[in-house]
Amino acid sequence: MDYLQLIQWLGNTDIDLVDHAQVQTLIRSAVQSLDAMSDEKFEKLEQGEEMLEVLEEVLEELERGAVPGDMLRSFYTRFSSLRPPGESAVEVLERQTRELADNLGDDQWRTSSFLDLEKSVEAYLDGGEETSLLDALDEMTDRLEQSYKPYRESTILNSELSTESYVGHKLLKAGMEHWLMAIEILSQEESVDEELACREALTQAEQGNRLLIAVQMLNAQVQAQAGPR
Repeated sequence: MDYLQLIQWLGNTDIDLVDHAQVQTLIRSAVQSLDAMSDEKFEKLEQGEEMLEVLEEVLEELERGAVPGDMLRSFYTRFSSLRPPGESAVEVLERQTRELADNLGDDQWRTSSFLDLEKSVEAYLDGGEETSLLDALDEMTDRLEQSYKPYRESTILNSELSTESYVGHKLLKAGMEHWLMAIEILSQEESVDEELACREALTQAEQGNRLLIAVQMLNAQVQAQAGPR
């Protein structure tokens, strides 16, 4: 991983969730790529010496056993201007995938999970028992947590460094978080306007489902392009 890839990675990663060994490997790789530059190329690199100095300080903190989140965020803020001008490949694909999600038809994004939630909410608003809604939410929460856990606790690996993996990982997490927000809204104590709260929850679930379906379509496209193994 070179310094530009590191900057890109930092811009698409939740630093609070990164694995210590993982980030240590990535920082070492970036330092090695800077060290391996010829003197002439390194001298032409804008802020090269400052960048190398900061990364070496980050490595020192990592060797003490902690992930220096503030230092990594500061590094990204300080050096992100070194990326080429215009949208990066990641930004372009994320925008395109979000546009795809926004334009999905009802027959594409209204999956059985959403329909189950919608049915439970409508039954509650029609005077159904609150316990029935809460039971449905508990069941859905368990399903979502099991699906979301591997992604919430992981980040992008060096071996997975690609535009598609960045975007897929980021938007999948975003989609799951919309779903969890929907469940949180419905699980709260009685609100001033219950119907408004229920509609907001369904909107969150819809946004989540749209993103999840768009990510599935992105993955299918990648698989098709890769061809049979």
